[in-house]
Amino acid sequence: MQHLEQLWKVVILAGQVRDLAQETRRYQFQVEEDVTFYAHVEHAVVQISYHNAPEITIDAHYQAQFGWRAQIEQDQHGVYLVARRRPVVGSVSTARFQVVLPRTVYTVLRLEDAAYSVSGLTQEVHLPPPTDYK
Repeated sequence: MQHLEQLWKVVILAGQVRDLAQETRRYQFQVEEDVTFYAHVEHAVVQISYHNAPEITIDAHYQAQFGWRAQIEQDQHGVYLVARRRPVVGSVSTARFQVVLPRTVYTVLRLEDAAYSVSGLTQEVHLPPPTDYK
């Protein structure tokens, strides 16, 4: 019985450590029509959806945020997201970026070992073969 209690304490402590390592940041940018959203992301998940407001919203969800180098900025031409895992410590980190874009935004994604999904889209999409295809 004492062994079971010790095990339960370890499980609770592991959950608390996990919760401490989770972080979410929200970025909101007011944009004009005909701007670009550019994302260069490696080893993460990018989820894109659309709305009709003149605003780009990025919710960055990190597990073990210390393992990431991320920069999110805006200039007169668009909004830019660059997120890369740090060597060694990044191998235990994960990230998910939920991006909400106006329908008028031109989107460029540079993905390296990443996953992406798009929702709320009604158009034809052309995807070239992966550049590492041999």
